[in-house]
Amino acid sequence: SDDDHEGERKRLLQTLTDLAEQYKIRVAILSGDVHVAAWGIAYRRDIAPTENWSRIVQFTSSAVVHPSLSGLLDKLFLGYLNSAAGQVQTIDAQHQVEMMRFPGHNQFMMAARNWLAIEVDPATSGKLWFTWRCEREQSFSNHLHAIM
Repeated sequence: SDDDHEGERKRLLQTLTDLAEQYKIRVAILSGDVHVAAWGIAYRRDIAPTENWSRIVQFTSSAVVHPSLSGLLDKLFLGYLNSAAGQVQTIDAQHQVEMMRFPGHNQFMMAARNWLAIEVDPATSGKLWFTWRCEREQSFSNHLHAIM
């Protein structure tokens, strides 16, 4: 959402929305962040939510080798991010972005070393399962989300 990239973000959303509408397909964006796991949805304000092609889902995962946010300033910054993520963001006249609560948690950003697995479920004609594995002291947790 940086001002320097505002135009690029709008063009990317418009291009992906046009592609999804033309072929009536669902589009997902996979991205990385060195500190958190998160997911959100970008959508057209003028299209009903039942039109699945109009909703672009973004999955964010970090490199599992990078330490998560742990210091006091990091936790304050994470609190700010979670607060800001609770508000729907207007991109332009057509598009909005909404962050979703992380599966199994009450926050939007999961501050943990993590990785994201994407698996095809052959029993459901190709539904995709997105599973974050988030590091804990004893082992990795399993945060499952099905889509598409």
